[in-house]
Amino acid sequence: REEHALLASYGLTPIQRLHREALSEHGDALACGARGTMRPYAVEVAEAEAYLACVDFPEPGGAGDRRFARGAYPVFAADGTPTFTPAALREAEAGKTLAMLQFETEEYIFDATTRRRVLALLAARGPQASVAFI
Repeated sequence: REEHALLASYGLTPIQRLHREALSEHGDALACGARGTMRPYAVEVAEAEAYLACVDFPEPGGAGDRRFARGAYPVFAADGTPTFTPAALREAEAGKTLAMLQFETEEYIFDATTRRRVLALLAARGPQASVAFI
């Protein structure tokens, strides 16, 4: 947390690169102040879908696989009222977290169908909300 706060105080965006097996750690890094995470070495579209599920708070009642969905630590005031709600968390972070997916496997680079599907997933997050790079 302290490193992320220091970077942000200098106007730098804290980004954390995590290993490919670290799905739950992406949400943890964001909860600790990173404004984006990077996921390397994916080979299937499903891996991109799982990664993107980790970096955004899910819509309540949303369809699909939610086992990777990002959660948050419940924090309560002294009188027992929650200091934030799921809707408040989504609203506060909508469009403000950066998902970075590294295209470094032959499946993502050379397989045009897979590449287009993954790029469409990233584009669906909206402008300036995702990055794909080789």
